[in-house]
Amino acid sequence: MRVRLADNHSVAGLSGQFVPNGMGEVVVHFVPNGDCDAMFASELEVLLNAAAGSINGDWVNMSQAFKDRDLIPDNYERTFREPADIAERMRGWY
Repeated sequence: MRVRLADNHSVAGLSGQFVPNGMGEVVVHFVPNGDCDAMFASELEVLLNAAAGSINGDWVNMSQAFKDRDLIPDNYERTFREPADIAERMRGWY
């Protein structure tokens, strides 16, 4: 998933996994230099492609996306992604 810093939109990267033993932290691979860092979800915005039926997607605070179930974790809470269907969104994990 594409992510960017909430306070500096020019710093962007990719994320899709949680930090093991890190409460509320995700692994971010920054583009284009390839650096990798752990960041709190509250510091990031995520591009949701399916949010509100938008074609290009919307940038949403990552913490809010988890609260709204726009992002859901796997059942081991190692990775996360957008729900594939209504059943996954209702269940809250995949």
